[in-house]
Amino acid sequence: MLRWDRLVESELYVLDLTQRDDGIRRLKLRLATDDPHDHTVFVSQKYDGKSLCDWANSLTLAKNVKLESGDSFVEEAHGGWLTTQEYEFWRLPAAAKENIPAHELCLSHHDGSRSPRSYEYPVFESP
Repeated sequence: MLRWDRLVESELYVLDLTQRDDGIRRLKLRLATDDPHDHTVFVSQKYDGKSLCDWANSLTLAKNVKLESGDSFVEEAHGGWLTTQEYEFWRLPAAAKENIPAHELCLSHHDGSRSPRSYEYPVFESP
């Protein structure tokens, strides 16, 4: 669980969007100077603690936080995440999903590597 009340207002933080081998996805907070968490797929841009706390308290975190690439993400109610592309994919009718070319079903990781995206719905842990 993210503890927004423990952030130092003037410190810089990033969110790591992680996905474990079993598919569990979590948002994890760290100081911008710390190493990424294990299983980090995406990293956010740097934000001060005050802004992150304000956005989390107003439920606008995903509207304001951008990934290093400038892309957005969607926050899941139990602390998980989807890329904007995945979110849009799951909103498509079933027939439209079948027409997406395989080369577009790929995840680009924060380190520049790419891996196939299965588009099986991500697994979210209950808090």
